[in-house]
Amino acid sequence: MARDKHLLSKIMFGFGFVMVAIFLGIGIALIFSPKFYYLPPNMRYVVGLFFIAYGLFRIARIINSIREQKRKEYYDE
Repeated sequence: MARDKHLLSKIMFGFGFVMVAIFLGIGIALIFSPKFYYLPPNMRYVVGLFFIAYGLFRIARIINSIREQKRKEYYDE
């Protein structure tokens, strides 16, 4: 049971990192890519910065979660 929980935790951390990469990629693409020429530039910058900020927020939460999990493992054992 504990092994399954640990495996699921690792999978969720991996999925979290993939989502962070997607959010950062979309934000950077919106700001710098000429493919979104049909959007007004101000809208591209605001939405792009929002995606980048949300990606950074998510990575901070993942790192905090990893630290908390390691802290629990250290004090429980």
